[in-house]
Amino acid sequence: MTVMDTLLVNMRKIMIAFLIVAMPTLVSGCGAPHIALPRRVLPRPTLDIISEVHTSLDPVTAYHASQAGAVDQLMWNGLVNISPNGTIIPDLASHWQSLNHYQEFVLSMDPRATWWNGRPVTAHDVVWTYDFYRNPASGFPGYRALNALLRSVSVINRTQVEFTLRRPDPGFLSDWASQGSGVFILPAFELDRTAVTLVSKSRPLTEPLDFIGTGPFRPVAENEPETDLTLRKVPRYFQGNPALSDVVWRTTPPHRASNRSATLWLTPPTKSTSQPTLRTLWAPNQQLWALLPNMRDSLLARPTVLHALYQGIDRNPIARLAHGPEADGPLPPTNWYTDPLLKTPAYDPQAAQVNLMPLSGRQWPILVNADHPRQVAACQLLAHEGQKVGVDFICSPKSSTTYYADLQQGRFLWAFVSRSTSPVGWMYFDYYSSMTPPEGMNFGFYSSAQTDSALKECLATEATTNHMLALYRLQNALMQDPPGIFLAWPEVPVWASPNLLSYQPNPYVSFYQPQTWQIANTTKK
Repeated sequence: MTVMDTLLVNMRKIMIAFLIVAMPTLVSGCGAPHIALPRRVLPRPTLDIISEVHTSLDPVTAYHASQAGAVDQLMWNGLVNISPNGTIIPDLASHWQSLNHYQEFVLSMDPRATWWNGRPVTAHDVVWTYDFYRNPASGFPGYRALNALLRSVSVINRTQVEFTLRRPDPGFLSDWASQGSGVFILPAFELDRTAVTLVSKSRPLTEPLDFIGTGPFRPVAENEPETDLTLRKVPRYFQGNPALSDVVWRTTPPHRASNRSATLWLTPPTKSTSQPTLRTLWAPNQQLWALLPNMRDSLLARPTVLHALYQGIDRNPIARLAHGPEADGPLPPTNWYTDPLLKTPAYDPQAAQVNLMPLSGRQWPILVNADHPRQVAACQLLAHEGQKVGVDFICSPKSSTTYYADLQQGRFLWAFVSRSTSPVGWMYFDYYSSMTPPEGMNFGFYSSAQTDSALKECLATEATTNHMLALYRLQNALMQDPPGIFLAWPEVPVWASPNLLSYQPNPYVSFYQPQTWQIANTTKK
């Protein structure tokens, strides 16, 4: 074959290829049916969350508000976070150290952390945020407790900040620096010239399209104010690329659902809106059910009664009623308590019998919230269980208003309580002359010299080995004189569509690490 013949063959192949590609266009131009070429659509995994109306997305006033707080966790970060096992992990701060026996904390910012406009998160943002939260005019519900604990917060340099506390508190990071605490770092460069009373109403905190956050998702559309909010993943988010592309918060289900979307219902779907394929998931609700004695009542300060109940109560039926696992406490304090080596010994209920004859003939009421039927039912189970160890309980349901008033004023002998869970630290109170958990988180006051001694030893050492040894001694002390009877970690149901493969609930942070939510890849190639 000559060179000319080869050129002719190659030109013929090029012409045939051109006609194959161009034919659909040429034919359609002559009025023939359109022939569409195959086109691969890039998948955009989307999670639709159906919940109650979120009336506020302001991170200042949404403190512990379940729906609004969960949305805020997608858009703003805290200095640290709490993992599902309770340990402290980095967030905006990459590392930290405690000084002066947990009375000073120095945190270093992650150099990768930036605001959505690309500006680095600095120590100035942190100091301004905490000074703002401590201000009574800020509208932050926890300002009084934060101000009572935090003496000062100051800039060391652009990337380091120092917190000085009024007293030692090993739980400071989890209580006041984590995302679960509701203390989100705010954009000081946008807000520091705004009057304190107007910050929570400013555009960067109230108008979705004007938000300036640090989180993995940012608002891109609000179709109907306060009812439908679309958040899209942030490109190059410093903690990793979220697996989801969009998160849509809705009050009503979407009209259509693609095979690359999933639905998570936080409230029970009604018959008119439910989907027959929904499956039920259980998620921790950040609460712990406990039987709390009034430790200031002389009759209830007897460790034999608490010890007998602690050993003898069967928590299984209460846990089933709570749809959750047993809470076989007591929980040792500080952030170390989740160490897997600390395991509560298994007790034989038959060995829990003690002589309670001096207390016979007295019927002890248990204060319980009448507006929570499951807790009332659990209280009735407790009354039945108490008979096994010779304690004559009777449930005393009160309305929510009366219940909380009696609880706060100490007008009870025993109370069935539902408290927020947190790896809290403890502190010394002169008024009670003993170590106690922080106000609002306590499960009673403690007068045991053995408990106080072990607690002070925990505070006096930061060496891991010595700290763990002190915790073992504290665990034994709490078992001998328990602060309360820990019953169950209740759970709440959520409903999900079948293509939601995984969902990572966290007892400390409601919607922790949204990038771990996985949706089945059912797109046909």
